[in-house]
Amino acid sequence: MSALNNKNLIYGGAAGLAIVLAGGYFYASAKGVEAFEDFLYDKDLTDAIRYDDASYSPLSDSIALKGVDLNIVVMEFGDQQQRITGRLDRVKIAGARDENRKLISFSGYELVTDPDPTRIQENMLYQMLAEPLKLARTLGIKETRLDGAVGYAYERDDEKLTLTVELDAENLARNAIELRLQRTRPLFEIDPEKQIQAAIFAPQQLLAEFGRIELVGARAGLEDYGAFERMARLSALGSYNYATALNEEEVPFEAMKAGMHVGVNPQMKQQVTEGDLDEDSIKALQGFIEKGGNLEIEVETKRPVRLADLIKNDKLHRDISIEIDD
Repeated sequence: MSALNNKNLIYGGAAGLAIVLAGGYFYASAKGVEAFEDFLYDKDLTDAIRYDDASYSPLSDSIALKGVDLNIVVMEFGDQQQRITGRLDRVKIAGARDENRKLISFSGYELVTDPDPTRIQENMLYQMLAEPLKLARTLGIKETRLDGAVGYAYERDDEKLTLTVELDAENLARNAIELRLQRTRPLFEIDPEKQIQAAIFAPQQLLAEFGRIELVGARAGLEDYGAFERMARLSALGSYNYATALNEEEVPFEAMKAGMHVGVNPQMKQQVTEGDLDEDSIKALQGFIEKGGNLEIEVETKRPVRLADLIKNDKLHRDISIEIDD
């Protein structure tokens, strides 16, 4: 056989293998989408979550949805329903087939800061975010766009759970939180709908269910997009004594700050310095409240602390140390 024929055989074999692999990949992709659609059907979510396009990647075990319309019933009271509605540009579910690990990310959810009564009634998110939206409206922000992610990693044998939440609000701030917990099996044994209802209507019952879950550590990060600085300026304007500045051509910001109550007041400072925050952390927190920027919070436990103990204590638990950096 000539060298040319050998090359043709090699190229032909490689092409054939590529076609087989591609066919298997697209078959697996189609089966992944089918399994996801079956899941929505089994959970009666076909009408609650609609999308323009769906795809599944077997390599990353992820589902990607484009143009997602939400109409999810969260709670029902007789004939009345509480819903979450709206449209997302994109949703990605990483770990689609993994029961112990998932990351659901989304982008392009739009909210107005001054919703009319109909929107408030139709979309539960406007009720839950009433205060943050009110603050955004005070800062002159008419609408915001939300991107974010929610994820968990569960070590079933050790009952350890890591929860992550990220939220990026356009014109406001970006926030990321990580919680490390243990003894978390009860979280996976109760219906999520019952969890939501208990959190709203019977928090003490929820505490009894989950109070023995233990906090091992936590981390939080906050990136300000200018909202905190605008809040400081508004507070300064509201508290500045203009009667003392009638002869000034321009009121400097530092002068306005002289009379305002921004940052950590003495009473709060006394509370948080009783073993909870060191002086550097207090300065970092106060500087962030006054000027914005970035804030990093690290929570460590000397030994695991039950959630019930955290909630019942008036001040931060003695077994927890918190460090704050700007």
